Amino acid sequence: MKNIFKLLGVALIASSMIFVACTKDPEDNNNNNNNTTDTTTHGGGTTDTTSGGGGNDQPTETIMAMTVNGQNYDVAEFGAGQASGKFIIIPACTAGYAYIVSGQAVGTFSGDDYYSFWFTGDDEADYFTYNNTEYPTWEGLEGDYQQEITAIDMNAQTISFTYSETLSNCVDYVNGDDPATMTVAVNIQNGEWETINFQKKNTNRIK
Repeated sequence: MKNIFKLLGVALIASSMIFVACTKDPEDNNNNNNNTTDTTTHGGGTTDTTSGGGGNDQPTETIMAMTVNGQNYDVAEFGAGQASGKFIIIPACTAGYAYIVSGQAVGTFSGDDYYSFWFTGDDEADYFTYNNTEYPTWEGLEGDYQQEITAIDMNAQTISFTYSETLSNCVDYVNGDDPATMTVAVNIQNGEWETINFQKKNTNRIK
């Protein structure tokens, strides 16, 4: 298990930032293709877009799903932004949201430069105080972060990736107990994120 003090140091990135605004770029409404049909199916987290112009256009499937401790959820909100030189992606479901330090190109990402936190929206459960500083409770102490990005367009704000990690309860760890764990997996395919603007002020938390 990694050095807790190193992890608590990087945790400051999450605990010192706020979710100031989440905005989506205006959509181009000048699409002259009137033969396009969009079908959204909820519950499976998929959107199928089929172009009916008779050309070679292929159906595009969008998957927005999370698995938390074996329970499947649709991703209800998906935001991302730059913070302290890192690319942060935040998928959210009804159980909570993951704060993931992500890769920014096609490839497989793991190791000390990549980590994540989990939040439920309950301050009492999401943060704890250590040496007079607040830190996220759930962090990736086990070091098994794994993210595979198969497509990404930073300009169009679209990404396809899978991510998984076992997060540990840092309160248990600091108290010298065997930490409780939770598993989080995210599957985003052809997903479009909304822009998140971060600020280094601890006046509010990501909600």
